[in-house]
Amino acid sequence: MTNIIDYIVKNNLGDIASVIGVIVAIIGFFVTISNVVKSKNAAQKAEAASYKIRENIFRYDAISECAEAISLLNEIKRLQRGNLWLILPDRYSAVNRLLYSLKAFDSELMKNHKMYIQNAIQQFVSLEELVDRSITRNKLPPSESIVQINKIVNQQLDKLYEIQSFLKHQMI
Repeated sequence: MTNIIDYIVKNNLGDIASVIGVIVAIIGFFVTISNVVKSKNAAQKAEAASYKIRENIFRYDAISECAEAISLLNEIKRLQRGNLWLILPDRYSAVNRLLYSLKAFDSELMKNHKMYIQNAIQQFVSLEELVDRSITRNKLPPSESIVQINKIVNQQLDKLYEIQSFLKHQMI
């Protein structure tokens, strides 16, 4: 045993082992730093992917709400043409709920889209009040009014189709 210790002391192997230990520690430190940076980059990419997925889910919901509103508006036109006025106030309310929800979808809608939606909400509130007054008076709106109401509904349909198309293109 003393021969081994003498050999280590005589050949300065302790110093060499210390230098090698320092070099290994430095290399280990840089490898650790490199792995931390890679982990951070991977976490940032995962966060970005998660954000994109969440945005696409919200966008899909908005597209779905547009489609539902479009369907309701087409039904409203048919009901108005068929003079089924008692059902219409509920349909106007349902459209407004969808439009409010769509308006709350903030991240992708452009400012003019939000103005379209707000304008549509106001118009459908007015139409609902008009129909409610007609029902209360037990008097149908004149046929000219029905044509004008359907014209308003058609204008809002066109704007909703535009918004829906815009949102679909954002999915790509």
